[in-house]
Amino acid sequence: FQDDTICDYLYHCNAQSPSAEIAFVNMQIPYGWAKNPMVPRMTQLRQDVPITFIYGTDSFTFRMDKKAGEQTKMLRKDSYVDVMYLQDVGHHVYADKPDKFNKKVVSICEDVDRALKSITIPTMETSL
Repeated sequence: FQDDTICDYLYHCNAQSPSAEIAFVNMQIPYGWAKNPMVPRMTQLRQDVPITFIYGTDSFTFRMDKKAGEQTKMLRKDSYVDVMYLQDVGHHVYADKPDKFNKKVVSICEDVDRALKSITIPTMETSL
């Protein structure tokens, strides 16, 4: 779209108190959401792959969604898994509070960059 249609849609989805969304989420609990859920497959990722979950506490799916981050943290005990909660933010954290979201993402990237700088990566010259 050339205009603000998407932003307006996301705003209106999050600006109001949830109603039918809560009912829908609760009706879907026994059935699940994804056809091939990611959480059981998280153990297939390399252990050195850092994972960060970012949730908005005002999301209509918050109760269910946050479980994925917590379960992943338990499944990957020897890996870096962080679960962040942004207060007063809805489901679409990137659109609801973009400044808050962007600050978190920049902080995560800076942490990863710092961690990578502390790792010595063998080069062709050092491995000969």
